[in-house]
Amino acid sequence: MSSRSLKIWTTIVRIAIALMVLLPAVGFHCLLSVAQPDLKTWLSVQTEGYSRPDAFDGVNRVSETFSVLFDVFSILTALLIIFRRYQQVLLMIIGPVLTTLCYLAGNGFHDPAWMSLLALLSIGMLVSSVVVVALIVCQHRPRARTEPSPKPVE
Repeated sequence: MSSRSLKIWTTIVRIAIALMVLLPAVGFHCLLSVAQPDLKTWLSVQTEGYSRPDAFDGVNRVSETFSVLFDVFSILTALLIIFRRYQQVLLMIIGPVLTTLCYLAGNGFHDPAWMSLLALLSIGMLVSSVVVVALIVCQHRPRARTEPSPKPVE
């Protein structure tokens, strides 16, 4: 396999992975469009008998904010994958994972209050996105070049 075809295949794989990163955001938007105008009622009806009656209280209030942050988070992660910034992808994942683990550890691994979980995920995604963007900006800031000191003339 030539070097050129290897580059083409790795680019195709990176783009495919980036598209897979965007799929959950597309799925969430499909859920929002199906459940219009009341996400709480739709989720309560769909999960009747499997979840607590108050599990979806407040979901309508936080779903729009979560949707916007999830879109920004997904697009930024997909761009990081396309441009081979894998260390920053790991940093992006840390925020939502830590907030989810802290929530589940604090409340047990039972049926969650979805509004609280979405709010914490939104905070985790926001913090991770801001940290990664700040890191990228700081890494690409032009540095002042220092001129080598002139050799003394003897």
